[in-house]
Amino acid sequence: MPLNTLMKASLKPLIFAGLATLTTTLNAQTVVSKPVICDLTEKITAEVMGSNYKEKPIWAGTSTENNNSVFVILANEKTGTWTMLQTSEKWSCILGMGEKFTIDSLKSILGPKGNQK
Repeated sequence: MPLNTLMKASLKPLIFAGLATLTTTLNAQTVVSKPVICDLTEKITAEVMGSNYKEKPIWAGTSTENNNSVFVILANEKTGTWTMLQTSEKWSCILGMGEKFTIDSLKSILGPKGNQK
């Protein structure tokens, strides 16, 4: 068998193995643990929506993958504070909170042409 043909035949399995490894690596997941504050829904919402933060719900969605939990983003456009909750009738957990919220947040994150900064 000519050397060129032998090299081509040897490269195919190597390329396939490399692509299979790359696909496996891309599908790997990293598990991250972080503290989450949970309490009775009435207490959490009273704090976030009360006189300290005055945040109002601006987005909500139901997740069938999380025991039909409702995820809510609350924000105060004047102060820029925001909070993300995972909530049920009785319990709520604060998944994140911060400052510098704007309605135009996506543009500020991705840049004017949709490219990440």
